[in-house]
Amino acid sequence: MNTNINLNPQFFGGFIIVAGIFLLVLAIKDPEWFLGDNKTFNIKKMQGWANLFGRNFTRVIIGFMSIVMMAFGVFWIWAYKDAM
Repeated sequence: MNTNINLNPQFFGGFIIVAGIFLLVLAIKDPEWFLGDNKTFNIKKMQGWANLFGRNFTRVIIGFMSIVMMAFGVFWIWAYKDAM
């Protein structure tokens, strides 16, 4: 992976953008498997955030983080546009 990033640094930016889109879709769709149920207290994965801050606030935070990730990916691609 390190060699691939060195040879094509724009790949990393694209990967970050795809991960950000995935998280944004998860924040919008609110699947049960991602945030879990709020019936029991559990600190595993993102369910701990939902237990501490509430499900809707956690979705807003995840959406904001995904937008930041996508912006970072765009910046990364822009910064290495001449590397190819």
